Amino acid sequence: GGPRGTPPVMRAASAVGLAVLWAHVSVLGVWGLNAGRGGRGATRGRRAGDGHAPGRGQRAAVMAAGGEREGAEVVVVGSANVDLVFSTPRIPGVGETVVGSGFQQLWGGKGCNQAVAAARLGARTAMVGCVGSDAYGESYLRQLAAEGVETSGLGQAPGTTGLACVQVGAAGENNIVVVPGANAHVSLPYVDACRDIIEGARVVLVQNEIPPPPPP
Repeated sequence: GGPRGTPPVMRAASAVGLAVLWAHVSVLGVWGLNAGRGGRGATRGRRAGDGHAPGRGQRAAVMAAGGEREGAEVVVVGSANVDLVFSTPRIPGVGETVVGSGFQQLWGGKGCNQAVAAARLGARTAMVGCVGSDAYGESYLRQLAAEGVETSGLGQAPGTTGLACVQVGAAGENNIVVVPGANAHVSLPYVDACRDIIEGARVVLVQNEIPPPPPP
């Protein structure tokens, strides 16, 4: 936040503060949500069937349907994953089956972790990314809305939402398999179509869980 005349150094300090507080959230790698909380003005996500976001005119219609609101102070361009976490006395070896001790389905992805952390700190926050057309994607959009994250830049692509299968042993050791799913659709053209969301922000956060741009 801060007044519009905030010097660049102060903006950088604010960004560092957000990064530190995000790190506190990302230690868990996931965020817990109260499903009973109503959305706080977040708009519905866009469709991204071909990996490209709809045009700005379509987004304007979405925003009009959701009501007028100020632009985001913090925009996160990044990943959305659903974490499937299996607790086990020990990590199984190749070809081995063990009996687990617990299971959790959690909302993660480094990008959405950042967005939720910023929103919980009171910043107007928008997410630019992509979820799948599956039940996970629909649920993810509702969860972000409940957290107050603006989602007009969050598309839905055919196929699965990003998934992480996490095995956690009794001593805290883990194995992780990540399926990027819809995160692979967050391409340069997709992000460029969200330019008006990004340009109005004071802070833009990114991570390495979306495809890198092609070499020049």
